Amino acid sequence: MGNSYDDILYVGHPFPQTHPDRLATIGRLFGMQPAPIDGCRVLELGCGDGGNLIPMAHTLPGSEFVGIDAGARGIAIGQERAAALGLTNLRLQHLDMLDTGIELGKFDYIVSHGVYSWVPPAVQERMLEICSQNLNPHGIAYISYSAYPGGHIKQMLAEMLQYHARRFSEPRQQIEQARALLLFCSTARPDSDAFSELLRQEIDSISARHSNAIFHDELSPNLTPVYFREFAERAAKHQLQYLGEADFFEMQDSFLEQPEASAMMRSLARDQIDKEQYMDFVKCRRFRQTLLCHSGLPLNRALHSGQMRDFWIRLSARGEPPKLPSKHAIVLAAVAEMNEVYPRSLTFDALMTAVRKRAGDYEDDESILGDVVLALFACGMLRLHLHPPSFTTRPGEYPRASAVARMQLAHQPPGLENQFVTTLTHEVVLMEDHLGRLLLSLLDGSRDRAAILEQMRAGIPDAKAEDLDRALDGLAKLALLEA
Repeated sequence: MGNSYDDILYVGHPFPQTHPDRLATIGRLFGMQPAPIDGCRVLELGCGDGGNLIPMAHTLPGSEFVGIDAGARGIAIGQERAAALGLTNLRLQHLDMLDTGIELGKFDYIVSHGVYSWVPPAVQERMLEICSQNLNPHGIAYISYSAYPGGHIKQMLAEMLQYHARRFSEPRQQIEQARALLLFCSTARPDSDAFSELLRQEIDSISARHSNAIFHDELSPNLTPVYFREFAERAAKHQLQYLGEADFFEMQDSFLEQPEASAMMRSLARDQIDKEQYMDFVKCRRFRQTLLCHSGLPLNRALHSGQMRDFWIRLSARGEPPKLPSKHAIVLAAVAEMNEVYPRSLTFDALMTAVRKRAGDYEDDESILGDVVLALFACGMLRLHLHPPSFTTRPGEYPRASAVARMQLAHQPPGLENQFVTTLTHEVVLMEDHLGRLLLSLLDGSRDRAAILEQMRAGIPDAKAEDLDRALDGLAKLALLEA
């Protein structure tokens, strides 16, 4: 029997939430001592073509990365790209998870994105076994999965699409017919009701995704969402405990704006697992990105402002945050400073110094700033790093773009009108304009600005020096230029 991932390749790309720095940050917040990410071992289960691991291995040359996947074609593509980048710290292997064991070795971080809910129960069980057996004492595992109750919506629509797709034998036909069925169901109903609106939302979501992803997600016969409490119970059977979510803001109950709702949540939640499950009910959550660690490890969930000194701090996105916790001068000064240095990170002390210059001295201002940073992190406006990403925001005379981004431009997957590339912060940006794509391909560090401008003019005859300066500045602000 053929492998569906060989028949239809799953186009890989980076997932920032799986980066070991993200995992280590959550672990440190809750009292763990996770391994430094510039000298750690990382395993990815279901690595596909290495789209997630390759950028990590490039930016963390002192660490070791191993990826396994049952799809031979994806592994071969990843191996070819890793070799082209000269990566010696990455090993991609064509292996079935059911055939792997302790021989893989021990790891500080184990990640698996978009796999658990799309594989048979035996493989789900094996994933948790690997996390238990192959994780170091202070190791952290990341597993994402489709979650109930929102997963009922996804499962309902997936069953509709699968029912129709079974009439067609060719995978490409199945994908196109799945899109067509959603469109038919949404337009065949004359009334604009809740179900029609739901279908329209799904059409918008699916239309924005690569066809190969639809084949392996909605059309997967193994799609099985799970309630969070059930997942936590399965993990506990393997001596794994719930650490948190990869996105810290997903653990907060700030969406409960009424005091009565917050009080009710506290009365219902007997423990952390209960709290997370009831929040899923209220949010109708569809998807989780859960972190696990060994059960015997003591965790401290009582966070305080003083912990912010342990981290580097940067804005999640440039621009005025839509909702600030307050209009205190320290809040405004901190956001203004982080905007000015974006996308760079600052230490707590450096941010404190800048805030005092902007806002003046306040009594207990270090504690206030710690509270501000923690509050902005909790609502997703700030990122915290134990190991800040390395890049430059000041293009020199011989600017060099990320080797990974340049490789991605040269290997654009079929069916994509625009090119997504990976930044040096392990995020994805869309290179929509021809100038940006052309410029990226030229920035290999061997050309000075004059030579780059001359090459640009071969494709864009009226390009000027100020156009180059502006474009380089834009790439730098996207964290695409190597230091």
